[in-house]
Amino acid sequence: MCMKIRINKNTLACAFWTVSMMAYMFQCYQRELATLIVPCLATFLLLESNHMKFQSYRSWMPLYCFFFFYLTISGIISYINGSSIGSMLRFYLILLAIPLAQCVREPNFHAEWIVLKILAVVKASTVLLTWIDVFIKQDYQSYRMWAKKSTGAGDIYILNGIPRVQILGTSIFVTLFICEFMKERRLTFYGALMAVTALAAGNSAYVLGIFAFVVFYYGPVLLKWIKKRNTGN
Repeated sequence: MCMKIRINKNTLACAFWTVSMMAYMFQCYQRELATLIVPCLATFLLLESNHMKFQSYRSWMPLYCFFFFYLTISGIISYINGSSIGSMLRFYLILLAIPLAQCVREPNFHAEWIVLKILAVVKASTVLLTWIDVFIKQDYQSYRMWAKKSTGAGDIYILNGIPRVQILGTSIFVTLFICEFMKERRLTFYGALMAVTALAAGNSAYVLGIFAFVVFYYGPVLLKWIKKRNTGN
């Protein structure tokens, strides 16, 4: 007797999401994982295409357009600094696609969000532990040899006494900080962890991204407060 196995579409989508996020965050430890990122993420979005509700996020779209502009500038700078076009495009597509997952409006997406948060916490822990170890010892040579020669994971070094843990997959912390803040409309412990880890990476583009978001979000509020105060006087 043959047993038929039925796979739920949402479960399948969650599986592709999980693999793509694991591959993206932990490609620094196994470079071959990078080949799974774009195909799995594209498959996830394709499976969830009928649940994409952009109308619900009209107020969020200006921020996404700003994010698009920011990534474009960062990509151009990376290319000028010697990054390969292939790596740059993969980085570009991944970071543009991940925020779109917020537009998936179906009950089971909660599972994907929890998976992403758990994986990000694990990734953040490895980055922060490395940062602390390098900061205490003020010695980065063994880490840098591993990052640059053993796996091509990125670079780890010290600048002005402050460690920089710039390994692959850290760029997602800026995206998650923004998504968490926009989702909760406040700074949560998780959001703060993502921001701190992005700063621990020490990439100037990450710092600029966080600063630009804070200005973008609070700028209108500050201007409104100043205008109200002046009017009151």
